[in-house]
Amino acid sequence: MNMMDPKKENVDLSKYRNWTLSQEFEIPGGVDTTYWCTFFKAPNLTEKRHIVGFDVHLRDQLSEKYTHHVDVYKCTTPKGVDPDSYFQPHIGPGYDCYHTPLETRWPRDDCQLFEFQWSIGGQITMFDEKLGVPSEGLGCQSTT
Repeated sequence: MNMMDPKKENVDLSKYRNWTLSQEFEIPGGVDTTYWCTFFKAPNLTEKRHIVGFDVHLRDQLSEKYTHHVDVYKCTTPKGVDPDSYFQPHIGPGYDCYHTPLETRWPRDDCQLFEFQWSIGGQITMFDEKLGVPSEGLGCQSTT
């Protein structure tokens, strides 16, 4: 995959299932940079699937002006911990990644496996026909 000079193709997305992650929040004033963390639960799939591409859609010019990058991580729980009960309290509007309320135990340290990244100027990324990220293990999952 040539990241410096990617092919610009029209991709027919109608043949793919989509998983849309969407987040709206107000950028806090008075700070130069905000990192916003949000948890999403992966869809429950009954059979193995593969992610074959990803894209970021920003809603308006203001979003485009202030969004520098988007990172997607895979999160895992400590051994023997139920992922639903562990991550469920964090699914929702999200928090400033580095300034969470003291009463909130933000499990940022449990999300170290980088999956996808987009930055300013990024376009849709489609993997080669023989590549894909297995759906098995996406989202909230306990390590064994």
